[in-house]
Amino acid sequence: MHEERRTFISLKWMIAVSVMGLLTLLTLGIGKIIVGKEAQVLEEETERRLLAQARNVAALSASPLLDEYPEFVLHPIIKDLLDENPELAYAVVVDRNGIIRGDRNLTRVDQPYEDSSSLRDRLVGIARSPEEVFRQNEEIVEVSIPVVYRDGSVLGKIFLGIQKEYMNRLIRAAERSTVRVLMVALAAGLILTVLLVSNITRPINELTKGTEEIGKGNLDYKIHVKSRTEVGRLAGTFNEMTTRLRNAQKELVEKERLNREIEIAHEIEEKLLPRPNLELPGYEVAGFHQSAQKVGGDYYDLIPMDEERVGITVADVAGKGIPGLVVMAMTSALLRSHAPRFRSPAEMLTELNEMLYPNMRRGMFITMFYGILHLPTGRFTFAGAGHNPLIHFRRHSGLQSLLGTTGVPLGLYPDERFAERIRDQKIRLEEGDGFVQYTDGVNEAVNEEMEEFGIDSLLEIAKRECGRGAKELVNAVVSDVRSFTAGVPQSDDITLFAVRRVPRKKTAVAEAQGTA
Repeated sequence: MHEERRTFISLKWMIAVSVMGLLTLLTLGIGKIIVGKEAQVLEEETERRLLAQARNVAALSASPLLDEYPEFVLHPIIKDLLDENPELAYAVVVDRNGIIRGDRNLTRVDQPYEDSSSLRDRLVGIARSPEEVFRQNEEIVEVSIPVVYRDGSVLGKIFLGIQKEYMNRLIRAAERSTVRVLMVALAAGLILTVLLVSNITRPINELTKGTEEIGKGNLDYKIHVKSRTEVGRLAGTFNEMTTRLRNAQKELVEKERLNREIEIAHEIEEKLLPRPNLELPGYEVAGFHQSAQKVGGDYYDLIPMDEERVGITVADVAGKGIPGLVVMAMTSALLRSHAPRFRSPAEMLTELNEMLYPNMRRGMFITMFYGILHLPTGRFTFAGAGHNPLIHFRRHSGLQSLLGTTGVPLGLYPDERFAERIRDQKIRLEEGDGFVQYTDGVNEAVNEEMEEFGIDSLLEIAKRECGRGAKELVNAVVSDVRSFTAGVPQSDDITLFAVRRVPRKKTAVAEAQGTA
């Protein structure tokens, strides 16, 4: 009789095959958890960023919506936002009546906003207020939030949409990255299982525990595997992945904090500037300010001194951003508190330099123009601390003059050197006469050929527009500067301030209308 020959399978291979099968299933399960979690995290991060961008634009839109021509401010904001974030499909600011006030396409301004009927409510898990609404269709995820002024009044609404394909691309990229990592992990596990079945059991258990923690969202968990094999490398890969995810979360929080600080700085800058509708009895006044960055170092102001006199100032800090804003806020506070005590602008600027010089950082200074207007007579006494020449225009003669000043910038030199240079100068504004003061961002604005806008262009505009009014003159300068620099990013803050004494006939008509 022949004994039946039995085929035996090596226990090593049985364990190896069993472990490899289990490891394969485990890796696939973990991969599914991680991919699902990553997709959820990426969607929530995109929703948070979209909401933060909408809140930022809403904060920037509040003041412009109170202006007569909000599109002049809102169009650059929206254009820059869409240029810097190509994933955004659109950004539209409407007023409380649903009329478009801000859009990348200026032809849509003053048109009713037509909401898409295909948009449906989107369920989101991020923190938000009831007024902040997410909607979506097959192509777009949109958030709409109200534009609220500082006093709590609702001025309008912003609609910000992001392409759904962008979110899908992020998720697919994360899935591919996760799949690649998991495939490497699986390959390493299979090889190590064959070679070191007994020794690999413990590291796999640790690895399994770690991946489960990561799948639960515990990104602080570290996988501790003391091995120079592929399992150790796999553990390191997971630790690096969790570190990157954790750092990304921290960076997002830090970015939101910085954005909030910039929003606060922008609010401070807005409070430093006069109210949009400036008024002086018998005079037309108009101002314009636009920062090159989120916040800037330019400043202009009207300072009431008594019933007949008002202080007028335009200044420029040598520096932009928050440092320039801090210096300008300090300068504004000192000027407003001390100006009523001085009849001479030169003496006021000398006193201001004495207070600023000990506290100025090396390399930082301020150019400032300051004058006192006597309302009944039109007498204007002024002095300049290294600032641009004053443009003085006359109604009857049609002349435009550049009146340069003698002083040096604030904060550069101690009292004696500053005081010996600065002098008071005087002009008289007859009916229809006026003046324009400005910062370097106007006359030094450049086009694509690096040509400057120039003071001659300002004089030409003053000659052309001075008979119409202060606001028309300022608007004309802003319009011409924007046309001149089309396509070139703004490199310096732009500030303009114009004063024109109202002709008697125009004043009489205004008084008659007021009486009626």
